[in-house]
Amino acid sequence: MTTTDDPTPAPPPALAPAPGGPAPMPGRWNVGRLFRRFAGVDEQLLAWVPQERPRYTGLGGAVLTTATLAFFSMSFAVSQALDIDSPLVMLPALVWFVLILNFDRWLVATPLGPDLRRRLPTLLLRITMAVFFGIVIAEPLVLRVFETAVEQQVRDDRTQAVADYRSRLETCNPLPPVAKAPAGCDGYLVPVSKDLQAMRDELASKSALAATQKAEVADFDKALAVLRENERRECAGVSGNGLTGRYGYGPNCRRLKAEADAYEKNHQVPLRHQQLSALDATVVSLTTKISDATASWGQTRGAFIEGQVAEKRDHQRGIGLLERMEALHKLGEQHSSLGLGIWAVRLLFILVDCAPALVKFTGGATTYDRLYARRLAVGEQNFEAAAGAEADGSRAWSQRRRSELAVDDVRHSAGLLSQRDGIVEDLEQRWSRPGSTPSQRP
Repeated sequence: MTTTDDPTPAPPPALAPAPGGPAPMPGRWNVGRLFRRFAGVDEQLLAWVPQERPRYTGLGGAVLTTATLAFFSMSFAVSQALDIDSPLVMLPALVWFVLILNFDRWLVATPLGPDLRRRLPTLLLRITMAVFFGIVIAEPLVLRVFETAVEQQVRDDRTQAVADYRSRLETCNPLPPVAKAPAGCDGYLVPVSKDLQAMRDELASKSALAATQKAEVADFDKALAVLRENERRECAGVSGNGLTGRYGYGPNCRRLKAEADAYEKNHQVPLRHQQLSALDATVVSLTTKISDATASWGQTRGAFIEGQVAEKRDHQRGIGLLERMEALHKLGEQHSSLGLGIWAVRLLFILVDCAPALVKFTGGATTYDRLYARRLAVGEQNFEAAAGAEADGSRAWSQRRRSELAVDDVRHSAGLLSQRDGIVEDLEQRWSRPGSTPSQRP
């Protein structure tokens, strides 16, 4: 008699966990599972503690957020450093994204040990690395946030730099040109023509000679004037020291006149006046020529200065990354409120970049970490057991091999003894034959 009752119990539904077993695995494309991949968790092990899935989902999301910020940060940094706006900047940004993603994944995937003193050096090292990477990632983002103020500061600095450069060129090349350039003007001097320099040297020499001759002629004129005055007074009959007081062209009058004439002739006073007049004319002529040449040099000077200033402006086309960072630093120093805002934004990005490491290491060890540690211990035990079994097998094989070699030695020795006994027996039989002599013995 058959019955319709099946004594075998029905299996549980596919998605229902077995009593005391792990929770069902989420789908391959489950959003939470995708996020948890960035945290480096083992889904099969985490299924034993499904209550911690939200924690590791958020941790994976933090890792992905940090890597995404790193991607945009590197994109901004490359575009600002090279002053280009091209899809090619995505290539180094993508490499930076993968680097930060794997670094943060390594930070949060390592389970924490139970002993705080042992894991403290590792914790400090990894937090320091996270802060360092956070600073590197945050700076381009801060520059992007304050881009308008930074670019205006750069333009102001460039305008001031051009003005200072022009002033330096004008100071080092005064009008009229000086014989010796001011100190610290190497590289700022406008070339002066050799003719102008020669005329300036000649003018300096002629002017010095004219000044010397003027002093000498003045002394001669003064002494001659005294002699002529004495002659005039003697001839006019004026009384005085050394004078006769008699009017007329007498002996004393003629003597004083002869002394004055002799002085004028001996010292070449008229010739000296002619030479001094010619020298003054030369100085005037050189001054006129130098003035004309200086005017021409002034035009050259102006063209040179304008060319140098234009070249400096041409070098200021693109705004580089270092120039932006310097401008941001100046803004923070010039405006305290803006400086506080800059640091607030910078610290915000740094904290966001360090979020995965902070969340991991400040939350302490979780149940999943303890399960992970136990699985590692089980794996270590299994390996030791397998290694022990392999060592035991090696020792057993070695013992069997030694036994086999010993048996082979015994068999070989027995074979040799058997051969020897056969030879001895054969010899004895030959010796025992009638008529055999010792000489016939082998």
